[in-house]
Amino acid sequence: MRYFFAVPLQKNQQEKIVKFQEKFSECGVKIKFVERENIHITVVFLGEVSKSDALCAFDEVRNTGFEGFEAEAKGVHAFPSDSNSRVLFAGFGAGSEKLTGLIESIENLSQVKKLTTLQKKQGLAGKGIVPHITIGRVKSHANRKLTETILNATDFYFFDININEVQLWESKLTPAGPVYNVVECVVF
Repeated sequence: MRYFFAVPLQKNQQEKIVKFQEKFSECGVKIKFVERENIHITVVFLGEVSKSDALCAFDEVRNTGFEGFEAEAKGVHAFPSDSNSRVLFAGFGAGSEKLTGLIESIENLSQVKKLTTLQKKQGLAGKGIVPHITIGRVKSHANRKLTETILNATDFYFFDININEVQLWESKLTPAGPVYNVVECVVF
């Protein structure tokens, strides 16, 4: 089973992302959009690990004593680049440095580091920290209209979010897409 740490979004925040997904429907590009209930902020991807290892790593997160903070979900971008779109995402404006700090702190916990080291060796992690909310995955070649839509939304304001919780999510891949379940939660 795949596991990762995430910050959950409120339903109204997820709805704002879903509403924005509609802007991409006119681009003539096939995009697999993230379903509303699956929209979240990914903190650290642990990968294919045992549930006991994931829970052990989460215990370290639980005992860190993080403090909550505000962040602004703002701007649309793409991985690997805005002009070579594979993954569309909402970024962060104000508070992004605190979110990056939270991610770095969690990545540096000994049990988390142990699990993510294997992912990095396999090229599945460690591509740099970019706090984000995945909007969708591009399934066909990107075109000029898609690039223009992204570039016109680099300053688009989505919402402010109070980041005061981290969850351990389980991800089961199915032909219809991933199915997520929240395993554990810590509020700080």
